[in-house]
Amino acid sequence: RTPGVDADGKPDKTFLWFGTDKRTVGLGQRAQNTLPLYRTETLAHLAPSSAVILTEGEKACDAVRARGLEAVSTTGGASEPGAIPKLPIDAVLETLRPFTVYLWPDNDGAGHAHMQALGAQLRRLGMQPHFITWYDAPLKGDAADFDGTNDELRALLAAARPAPQPIYPYAERERLAEGMAAILPPAKARALEE
Repeated sequence: RTPGVDADGKPDKTFLWFGTDKRTVGLGQRAQNTLPLYRTETLAHLAPSSAVILTEGEKACDAVRARGLEAVSTTGGASEPGAIPKLPIDAVLETLRPFTVYLWPDNDGAGHAHMQALGAQLRRLGMQPHFITWYDAPLKGDAADFDGTNDELRALLAAARPAPQPIYPYAERERLAEGMAAILPPAKARALEE
C-alpha cells in the first residue's frame, strides 16, 4: 500500500497522538474531545475582544497564523458527511470566551456541519461567533487554500457577521439541518430550521 493513501486510493488520514514527552503514543484514558484547541497556548497575550479565527485543521490554523492573525483549531477535524460532528467539551471552548471568534469552515458538507455545530455550542455558552463566508473557495477548500492578499483576508473578516445560522454557498443546507437536529435539543434544532 502507498503511504498516505488508503486501499481505495483516497488520502489516508490516520494520525498517532504523542504525549508531551514526544515518546508516549496514544491518549491513554483521555478522550479526544477534552484536548485543548490547537495553538490555545498562544492566546494568553491577547487583549479581550481580540479576533481569533477557529479553523477545522492544524494546517488551516497555521496558514492563518502565518499571515499574522490569531487562530486556533479543533483537534481531529470534522466527521464524515452524515455523521454527528466531533465537538470539544464546553470547558475547552471556554478558553475562547474573552475573544471575538470567527469560524472558518472547510468548504464541504462535513466542514460546514462541524462549524455550524461549534457555532451552536459557542452560542449556548453565551458567545456570539462570526461566520466567515469565502464565496470563491474551492470545493473542500479551507483557510490554507486562501490565496488572496492580507487586505482581502481582512475584508473577509469585516464581512463576517454574527448569525444564528451560517450561509451555505451550496445546496446541502437541508441535510445539515437534519444532522443538527439529531444532536441539539428540540427547541434549538427548530431555531436552526427557521
